[in-house]
Amino acid sequence: MRGADHHPTNDWTNQMKAAHALLALAVAGVGAHLWQKERHHQETKALTAASMHQEYLRYIESHPELQKLWAPEDGSLTPEEYARRVHANHLFVALAARFRAGLLGADKLRKQAQWLMSRQIGRDYWESFGPWRECEAVDKWDRRFNAIMSDEYAARPEVTWAGTA
Repeated sequence: MRGADHHPTNDWTNQMKAAHALLALAVAGVGAHLWQKERHHQETKALTAASMHQEYLRYIESHPELQKLWAPEDGSLTPEEYARRVHANHLFVALAARFRAGLLGADKLRKQAQWLMSRQIGRDYWESFGPWRECEAVDKWDRRFNAIMSDEYAARPEVTWAGTA
């Protein structure tokens, strides 16, 4: 038995509130699913592009005539020096792909960058192509990756780079 102050409109109002709450939850769930699906799609595209890039780097490494074609025309790098940088680029591309996919956090990336910049081949690559990578950065992941690499490059005592001692 219902109390004297009960009104049938209260039941309807409560049902509508519950229905609206369920609808809001459903919309939020669908939105979250779509966002996650889009993120996964973007990660897949990025990893596919990185894989294609790695394949092309391997092709250049195994064809000295391509190294001559792609070496800077201004003579700043010999084909052999260019080939060394192509080789180093393999690791930079792999690290960037792992970082973007969430398989490597910023702290671990920084450790990898320290190791990489402790080697002449890593410093040579970043000196030649770091500015290019910064120009072609398209999102926060690229910018963060480049910032970590640049920080660790500049932190090396043997490095003198524009703006560093």
